[in-house]
Amino acid sequence: MNKSQIMKSSLISLLKDYPDSFADDILDDKEFINKAGINFNYIINLSEAGIQFENELLYSSLITLYNDGHASIKDESDKIWNLSLTNEPKDAPIKNVSLSCGDSNFSTSEFWFVHPDIKLRVAYLEYIKDDLLLGKAAAKKIISTLNSNISASERMTHVKTIIDTSPGAFYSSLSSRIMNKSSLMLDQLVPESLSYYQSLIGEIEDSNNVIEYFSMEGFEHIRYLISSYGEKSLLNILGLNWAQNFSNEKVISLFDEQVLNSTYRYINSNNCFFLDFSFSDILLKIKRADDDSINIISRIVDVLQNDRGNLQETLNLLSFFFILTDAILIRNKLFDSYPVFYRRLASLSHASLLYRCFCANGIKEDQKLCDWIARNFGQVFYIGNLLDLRSDNRWLPDYAEPIQLKNELFGRLLNSISVIDEAEHYKYVKINTEHSNSLPFSIDMFLPGPLEGGIQPTEMPNYIEEIVNNGLTTLGSTIDSFTGFMNSSRYWKLDEQYLAAVAEKIRSSGHMFEKIESIEVLYNCLNGLAVATSITKSELLADELLILTRVYRNEFLKEHKLQELVFIGLLASGAFNCITSWCKYLGQYLSELTYLDLEYEEQQKLYCLIKAICNLEPRLFTTISKAYVIIEEQCR
Repeated sequence: MNKSQIMKSSLISLLKDYPDSFADDILDDKEFINKAGINFNYIINLSEAGIQFENELLYSSLITLYNDGHASIKDESDKIWNLSLTNEPKDAPIKNVSLSCGDSNFSTSEFWFVHPDIKLRVAYLEYIKDDLLLGKAAAKKIISTLNSNISASERMTHVKTIIDTSPGAFYSSLSSRIMNKSSLMLDQLVPESLSYYQSLIGEIEDSNNVIEYFSMEGFEHIRYLISSYGEKSLLNILGLNWAQNFSNEKVISLFDEQVLNSTYRYINSNNCFFLDFSFSDILLKIKRADDDSINIISRIVDVLQNDRGNLQETLNLLSFFFILTDAILIRNKLFDSYPVFYRRLASLSHASLLYRCFCANGIKEDQKLCDWIARNFGQVFYIGNLLDLRSDNRWLPDYAEPIQLKNELFGRLLNSISVIDEAEHYKYVKINTEHSNSLPFSIDMFLPGPLEGGIQPTEMPNYIEEIVNNGLTTLGSTIDSFTGFMNSSRYWKLDEQYLAAVAEKIRSSGHMFEKIESIEVLYNCLNGLAVATSITKSELLADELLILTRVYRNEFLKEHKLQELVFIGLLASGAFNCITSWCKYLGQYLSELTYLDLEYEEQQKLYCLIKAICNLEPRLFTTISKAYVIIEEQCR
């Protein structure tokens, strides 16, 4: 595809969200097209040898071929090629096109959508649709395009755009490149088209959180995939299973005996950790207790419980694929108008598809790839997810680390096992015979999952409430007195009385802590308070934390922990839902840092961090522009 073709495709892509009449007016505006330098009569390349045809000439020849059974065409070097139809594929409604010139001969299936017979075009889509796995909206759009009487070149642009952004086409293309050991470009790892993710995870309409989604739109999407594509869709469906709400009663009711048997076959032949986990979760929810089901479940539980089979490397790759995808979606603002969980579901589902593709092609780990992702996308992922705290206030980017992914997945399986008769637990989990009723839960298994940031926490248990109260009622303002409060904020709901008590304790101490053993201890306390501030949406605590960080800035700067100081402020700013209040708070926090007496290297670091934050949330410029210009000048 040459530059002009790309320009046209990009232009049409930009216009896709506008009314058809408006898009048609733009495309028909010859003066605009000429000024923009777009040549719609682009060249089509049909082989690795660089054979080129002018597009309209090729399309007219193809229409002649389909009507008369033969045609010929000159390429750009004036060689004449004979066109004919092959007998392949045997069961396809439209056969492949063969092009021959002397000793050169090749065939292609790329131009079926040029066929003049609308019914055959639609029939051919039906023939290939199982390999595309298009979502409901994308399938409807491509059928509409195939039924239209627009020119062949426009039909090509629309059809190719939809097909190329389908999960099936993406997986096939990536798999081919991996097998051929070709170098991978960024857009070949992470698609930047919203329609791709809508085909992968479904479209959102009214849901505000993941619980609602898998009861409404997500459920309808899964039902559509199974009814439209059958067993071909199962691996993509399993890739959606990143929240316990996925396997609710409505969704698992779709896994009838036929679907389950098909899934068994795919699981046994794929050797993919995440597919094993996802299917085990479903088997537990439907209480499947046959030998095959028990073997699958107990195997994945054993892997998670005892770190079998290079689990660390597996989770490392899965984690970095999530970071990569989410960072690109954040940077491109593709999901800015949607709830945060929806973007994360897209990122996680695509990460599992990437991981599955790498597994299928024999790649279990790739440290160079992980290092590249961390170096180039880690900061965008981290900052972007801290910015999400304004509306999605419980899940933190630190929870994307492999160890917490393990806790999240293992905890979900143990939770499902816990509702089974205690006498049956041993079938799934190796536990101490003296305490056979004690499953190996850990406290971190109860942290919110990546899709649960917008879901309200549960009430605090009485014994935890006692620990928090004891800490806050001790004399003095030691770091230990805040520990119970800070840790509890990650798991349970904290009432206003605790927030007021913490704020009063900080004020009464003169915003000073007693017995600070090290900068690490100080950082952990301020960071923990910032997390609690954001999770509880306490603007009161945010103001107290701003004063606290002023008191201890020099300690952080002496230990070269400027970045940590910036992230404490970014965390605390999540307390503000209102964008105006958020900009005012964070703008003041960061502006004060720019006025400190910093070494040049520290100024550079601070400037880069502020620039990264403003790039992702430009509205911050409304309160930090003066300080930003000054530090930018100082860093030149």
